[in-house]
Amino acid sequence: MEEHRKHGGDPEIDVACIYLKKYYLNEQDSEKLFADYREGKLLSGEVKQMLKEKVIADVGAFNKNFAKITEIDIQRALLRNKENKN
Repeated sequence: MEEHRKHGGDPEIDVACIYLKKYYLNEQDSEKLFADYREGKLLSGEVKQMLKEKVIADVGAFNKNFAKITEIDIQRALLRNKENKN
């Protein structure tokens, strides 16, 4: 941690930085994240925590929507797909 704070890090090889940039942050926020990481203002663990919070929120939203699917919805989707194949 001391070395990272002192010398900074390379966000281009930190997977959490890359995922945040690609999937969650806009260009301006990505640039700030990368700059703070390079300068040692953000550590890898802090970036991983940011990513974790975003992924957990996405999974929670997915589960909430998934729970709303009924057997009727599944049957309609299957029937619609079967009709489209013919």
